[in-house]
Amino acid sequence: MSKSKYYTTAFWVETGDRAIKTFGGTWFAVLTADAIRGLRDVDWVDSWSIVGLAVGASVAWSIGSAPVGTAGSASMIPLGAVKDTTTK
Repeated sequence: MSKSKYYTTAFWVETGDRAIKTFGGTWFAVLTADAIRGLRDVDWVDSWSIVGLAVGASVAWSIGSAPVGTAGSASMIPLGAVKDTTTK
């Protein structure tokens, strides 16, 4: 019986990487949009709620894409499917 993608360290490292990037990007966007009125007026509970929802969606997408992509990867795109044309 083969090992599930979910049991690989690489899968969870990639999932964590995506979740951290999603956290940072969403938090920055929500804080920037909400802080237009001023930092004292930021609704912190709603801001963290939105960030948490985005991170949860990111992790769910990684888990959902596991059966599609390369074994051990959280990506839906198979490794090697995209050719690097920047190097000679």
